Amino acid sequence: MGVQLQCAECHNDPFKDWKQADFRGTAAFFRNITWSFNGRYFNSVGEFQPAGAERKPKKNVDNAPYGKITIPKESFKGVGNIHPAKFIGGELIAAEDRQPLRPVFAAWLIDRKNPYFAKAFVNRTWSSFFAKGIVPLTDDLSDDSLASHPALLQKLTDEFIASDLDVRHLVRCIANSQAYQRTSKPGKEKNAETTAAFGRMPIKLMSADMLYDSLRLAMTDPLLDLRAYDAKVAGGFSESSPVGSAYDEFVKVFTINEENAMEFTHGIPQFLTLINHVKLRSGGKTVDDMLKEKMETPAIVEALYPGTLSRKPTPAELSESLEFIAKSAEARKGYNGVLWMLVNRSEFLLVR
Repeated sequence: MGVQLQCAECHNDPFKDWKQADFRGTAAFFRNITWSFNGRYFNSVGEFQPAGAERKPKKNVDNAPYGKITIPKESFKGVGNIHPAKFIGGELIAAEDRQPLRPVFAAWLIDRKNPYFAKAFVNRTWSSFFAKGIVPLTDDLSDDSLASHPALLQKLTDEFIASDLDVRHLVRCIANSQAYQRTSKPGKEKNAETTAAFGRMPIKLMSADMLYDSLRLAMTDPLLDLRAYDAKVAGGFSESSPVGSAYDEFVKVFTINEENAMEFTHGIPQFLTLINHVKLRSGGKTVDDMLKEKMETPAIVEALYPGTLSRKPTPAELSESLEFIAKSAEARKGYNGVLWMLVNRSEFLLVR
């Protein structure tokens, strides 16, 4: 919803309109929830239960009536006060005994009268196409976060609501705009200012989940497990990858914020993973399939480029690739090297 409530967890927010009642009223919808992940637990107060701990997570005992929540002793103010479930900035909820509250919250979340959801969703969707929202901070749409094009944001929000929150309609509106269809090539004008005003399409990095899917396709590997393998460790995987699936661990490595796979980072650890992992140096099933079809060397190179960079090789690139393969000890190693080079190019990582 683009609402920052964390400062109201322990006291009224001195810089925004949010009160402690807004935070606790929202928390009441999710009271005493626990969940597990591969045998590990987060309990109801957000404490991580490590592997080998008691299988049944400890619950935070709250004696408040159903549909309400007690401010815990860790809070600065209002300790012991009881708050009923409450929509942000809105009405209190009179919950019936054992009435499921999360469906009530979910229904309100996407209600047309909710002043937060539609605008925040539009801004976040715009950000996924342009690498920056109309309001730059996609998780903070407060009055302090100014929109660069407020009329545009309001127009898209109204259109999204009028379409009954049809996401495909919203995507069509954005994708058919002149702003989205502009080139990312630099021009003679001031590039930074023009891009900031959506006068040119920015060059942006793929998100971590996009990169994972792109590598899976390029390597023809549905799983693409890039976790660190250690034959000396039981189960094969080192402690650096102790819990998650291949996808979970990839996103964790290639993400700044583990809670948001859109925030991709590419530094030394990520660079070393891409250039050194045996699966990305082996050519994968992609090269295997081409060899089974008995494709000639030029045809293989001309197929690897569209499969990675979505374009044909230039005459110079084709010549360099063929020369590299000819000098390789084995043709297979040459093909592997060309594919490895393509997935490690900045062009593969960038969306243009």
